[in-house]
Amino acid sequence: MIHYNIMGGKMNRGISVAETYQLLVNPADMKPNDLNRAQVLGWTVEFLQSFFLIADDIMDQSITRRGAPCWYRVPKVGNVAINDSFLVESFLYKVFCFFFSFSFENLINKNKIKIKLKSNL
Repeated sequence: MIHYNIMGGKMNRGISVAETYQLLVNPADMKPNDLNRAQVLGWTVEFLQSFFLIADDIMDQSITRRGAPCWYRVPKVGNVAINDSFLVESFLYKVFCFFFSFSFENLINKNKIKIKLKSNL
């Protein structure tokens, strides 16, 4: 499920996180693990995007995503895709909390509300 929904996209959001970090931070000021943490943050952004896309495809009854059937349209997936979107969301929190020492949930929840409101306009 993770491979089907996250891999294969352009991953511009996730890649841009690490690349932006490298552009903004002086290499002399980087700690040994900082670039790795920026890459992890990029992956959590990709997981967040995947969570939204899985749910959005179900709500919009989309047929394809990236040239393949939407996850909920894959045989034997169906409405289980709703739970899968929640799993992706939960996994991104777990990954984030493992690598970073502050709560990511407040930041994500603020953005989730904005995105959900936009999709209802």
